[in-house]
Amino acid sequence: MLFFGLESAHGAFGSVRDPRISMLEKFFDAYACPAPHYSADYIRAADTHNLDYRLLPAISLVESTCGVYERSNNRWGWNSGKKAFASIPSGIYFITSQLAHGIYYRNKKTPAKLLMYNPVPQYSVQVQRLMRQIDPDEGPLPVEGLTLAR
Repeated sequence: MLFFGLESAHGAFGSVRDPRISMLEKFFDAYACPAPHYSADYIRAADTHNLDYRLLPAISLVESTCGVYERSNNRWGWNSGKKAFASIPSGIYFITSQLAHGIYYRNKKTPAKLLMYNPVPQYSVQVQRLMRQIDPDEGPLPVEGLTLAR
């Protein structure tokens, strides 16, 4: 699905809103996340780096209840919550870039990225469950990387 910009695409028949914005807004509202939700930033960053747009919003719910308990504009627990960002959007773009291209994350599927982000297996399961709540039609998440070596 191609959208020019995120808020709307202008053409002969008016404008079309990217449906992912509504899905994220509904998700954030369901969990009483504080506004603004930065939905367009999450989607733009994910599209720029070819990352699942649901990943960072789901992480933000687990790590800080979407910002209720954030510190220094860090809603995602990056660097154990010690990393400060100049703004929420700058954090979104930085972490999305890292999850797509960073040495520990590149060339991995979502479950493996999550195990690198937080090695507790239940964390990955929880984030993936939230991702499916955002958009169950986005496609199934592979289960690779969820086993622990003994």
